Amino acid sequence: MGWNSWDAYGLTITESQFRDNVEILAKTLKPFGWDYAVIDEGWFLQNPHELKSGNVIYALDANGRYVPVPERFPSATVNGRNEGFRAIGDYVHAKGLKFGIHIVRGIPREAVRRDSPVAHSRFRAKEVADITDPCPGIPRIGAFAIPLQARPGMTRS
Repeated sequence: MGWNSWDAYGLTITESQFRDNVEILAKTLKPFGWDYAVIDEGWFLQNPHELKSGNVIYALDANGRYVPVPERFPSATVNGRNEGFRAIGDYVHAKGLKFGIHIVRGIPREAVRRDSPVAHSRFRAKEVADITDPCPGIPRIGAFAIPLQARPGMTRS
């Protein structure tokens, strides 16, 4: 069992809010079997309150992968570089809990729009995304599937 940020914060959770909840989880619920602390969807949105307008700004790395927004998750930035949730994960684990994040399947639509390079390959996002198979749910944040069958010339690793 565990605690998930969605029920209290929706898309807007910040690092300090998450850490405060982890403290309570570790002290009061862990003895009863609650051992997961999860940051739900939206941690990669710079302006989550703009979702309905469609003007959200995504935090993506150079390869089109979601990264935590540094203004909301300051520990993600180490020496000027976004290191993801390493520090938060270490913090949660030090409390004897397990850490999780919510992420939609596939490749971010924004990565396809930007035609980001795909890490460790010679391909770009537009070449690997199946834009006929959008992830349902929150369409403005959603992703596109990555085909199970490799396209001609693609190699999987």
